[in-house]
Amino acid sequence: MVSQNGNFGTPAVISNFQGVTGSPAASSLAAARNSVGGANDRNEQRFSGRERHNDLEAELQRVQRDLDHQKQRTDRENAELRRFQHAHLAFELLPVLDRLEHAIGCAQGNPDDGASAEAITLIHAMLLKTLERHGVVRMMAKGESFDPFLHHAAMRKPNLGLPANKIVQVLKEGYTIHDRLLRPAKVVVAID
Repeated sequence: MVSQNGNFGTPAVISNFQGVTGSPAASSLAAARNSVGGANDRNEQRFSGRERHNDLEAELQRVQRDLDHQKQRTDRENAELRRFQHAHLAFELLPVLDRLEHAIGCAQGNPDDGASAEAITLIHAMLLKTLERHGVVRMMAKGESFDPFLHHAAMRKPNLGLPANKIVQVLKEGYTIHDRLLRPAKVVVAID
């Protein structure tokens, strides 16, 4: 019940002791008010402590999730780096492969160099297999549709046998490493 002055408790008891400061009843009333107020303060502190604990625990969980995501992202990036670590070396070896293919073409045209043509062909095959073991694959471009992301058009040529934008001739082979473009194929494209 609330008294006329807004205090809780028995209205007569509270109103009788409000003006009196030296009486034992007034001091016990003040002590009771302080103990109730102190209990409320302790409850508020306890509640604040619980809130603070919950906030810290939630922050800890957020930080833990962030660390887990960072670790997963780092693991993915490291796996990607390991997967493509040989890309630069493979790119540097592609001109050697081109020269070997050119040497094979020249040696096959000369019947006196049968043994050297066979040796060059074996070396070419070994190098190609080694590159394939590391994910380097030759793109098949002849007869395919021209794709500017995979092919470099060196020339355009009218060709009656193929529709427009089809690859007529491959001047330099293109290669991918693990499905990523390593070198675009240099091609001749048919036009109308």
